[in-house]
Amino acid sequence: MKAAIITPIDLLDLAALSDYHLILPQLYSNDTYRRFYDDVGGFKILDNGAAEGHRADYVELHDIGIQCGVDEIVVPDSLCDCNRTIELAREFEPHVRSEFRYVGVAQGSTIAEILKCITYYSFTGWVTTLALPRVINNIHWSQRLSLIEPIVKEFQFDAIHCLGGSAWVREVVALQGTGHVRGMDTSMPVVLGLASKSLVDEGYVQRQPNYFDVQVERNSYVWELIYDNVRTYLQWAGVDPFSGETPPGG
Repeated sequence: MKAAIITPIDLLDLAALSDYHLILPQLYSNDTYRRFYDDVGGFKILDNGAAEGHRADYVELHDIGIQCGVDEIVVPDSLCDCNRTIELAREFEPHVRSEFRYVGVAQGSTIAEILKCITYYSFTGWVTTLALPRVINNIHWSQRLSLIEPIVKEFQFDAIHCLGGSAWVREVVALQGTGHVRGMDTSMPVVLGLASKSLVDEGYVQRQPNYFDVQVERNSYVWELIYDNVRTYLQWAGVDPFSGETPPGG
């Protein structure tokens, strides 16, 4: 399974430890952020910004997608709202472009609503990847995992991506074990490190205010902890690109 690490702009070199990336449109106007994701190799997914309160339309998404050379674009959605998410997808459909793959986010406040949303995507003919957002685990702490096998059995999507890490810190281990999830994105290893917490302790904290503007002194205790958390998380996902013990930039 792949893992995309969502980092502060100052720590983008940690995102480069993976070849799987989730790009946030609201940060793309930042020169450092834009240059990094324009140049970095690997599989690139352009998020729609909804989880951070940003509402990117098809013009913004396609403009960034073309410039950055992304592989997939996340279709606009509305958190926990199945009907509005379907409406947004229908409004987006006339603007679909053949050079991109598209990711549909399964939204809803109940299992029935989530399945309704998934069913809609399965009949579009242009949504190729299904995304399961972390808010699904608001229904039950392991609900996202429980949906994987039924989805694979009943629907024919090219890939499944899990959007965001939930309060279940080791969820990535369980998702990787299904063999059906292509990838996941998260800021959790960095968030925990900034709070002086180790990932293996399995404590969960909310993302810090102004997270993307945080700066960390290299060779500091916090930097070493963040790096170790990222390394551990990637290994949990089944990714091990590390050839040495020295953190990049350390």
